[in-house]
Amino acid sequence: PAPAVSGRVGVLQLVSDKFGIFVKLDAAGAAVQGETLEIFRQGLVVGEIVVEKLAAPDASYPNGSASCRRGMGDVRKGDEVRKKR
Repeated sequence: PAPAVSGRVGVLQLVSDKFGIFVKLDAAGAAVQGETLEIFRQGLVVGEIVVEKLAAPDASYPNGSASCRRGMGDVRKGDEVRKKR
């Protein structure tokens, strides 16, 4: 397997104007309410999101999830989410 990327929190699972933005957290991914996270696509920063609420693990999100609001940039499902440096 590829080595873990430093600061990685998870991956964007849903980006919807109707339902919002949801991050599927990694096992070691930790996010804090109010925290701004960077969004990466192909290794480049493409935007930011802000954590609004954290949810406990469930069948769809085994490590939990974060409900977020859009910051700046173009964010899409499948983009990588990392701690802001």
